[in-house]
Amino acid sequence: MKEREIVEGTVKKVEEYYLVYEGKLVNVKDVLRDFDKYPIEALLEAPLVKMTRRMVVEIEPKEHRYDAEPEQEIQHRLIVKRSGPFKGVIRINVDVGKAEPNLITIDEKFTNGFVTWIIKAPKEPGRYSCTLSLVSEDGRILSTSRVNLLVRGLEEEEQEGIPLEGIFVERMTIVVEGRDLRPIKILRDRMGGIIRVDDMVFNLSVALTKQRESRINISMSNVGLDDVMAVATNIIQRFSLGEVKASLELTLVPIEGKGFRMPKLSNDEIDVLSKYRVRYRIAKT
Repeated sequence: MKEREIVEGTVKKVEEYYLVYEGKLVNVKDVLRDFDKYPIEALLEAPLVKMTRRMVVEIEPKEHRYDAEPEQEIQHRLIVKRSGPFKGVIRINVDVGKAEPNLITIDEKFTNGFVTWIIKAPKEPGRYSCTLSLVSEDGRILSTSRVNLLVRGLEEEEQEGIPLEGIFVERMTIVVEGRDLRPIKILRDRMGGIIRVDDMVFNLSVALTKQRESRINISMSNVGLDDVMAVATNIIQRFSLGEVKASLELTLVPIEGKGFRMPKLSNDEIDVLSKYRVRYRIAKT
């Protein structure tokens, strides 16, 4: 019985046959190649097992969103993963921009590889969608990834969303709801040395009982993100047993100069910040 490949939609499967010999699975191909090594009687009595494995190549992440300025270059990094005994040359097709590399050779040693998708944002403001596809040698689409672009006009005084890496920002505002202080920690760790808190408003209400509610309102200005973290953490921990509703609004400006450069953020950090409202104004250079 020979190994055979089956195609179901975009998924290719391979069927392999094994004999259970001396408690181990032995591929029928190996038995036929070294037939003289095996006693005929043992082979006749050995159970035959059919094993089906998916031959899959996938790309991750499947989808991502960027806020961009007109004609800004974006470098989107992806990972190609192999599952099963897939082998061959994969072509990487994009409908916008270019992929580096645009061909990947997958052999038995391949586990994963990286691809950089370089996209130049359109000149006109608006919402755009771009697609990258992994294509097999026989023309099948194996996996796809999509980038959604929100291109903003430079003439807008204030913009909403997380500034991209390298954007020169005059001021940035973030509003965090609830007890989640991860956004503040991310901003502190990434930009604590180049920005200060121009203004902070922290509102918190705690229902201690059905009839009793405590309210706290704090304003701070011209302080560091460490100060904000310390104050907010202590208050939230102080009332951790009650039903807490909290809102923290920060306005961030550069410590020196007209603006600060937005640093590179990881996908996980972007995901955390994206849950809350972020607004910013581009600094004039």
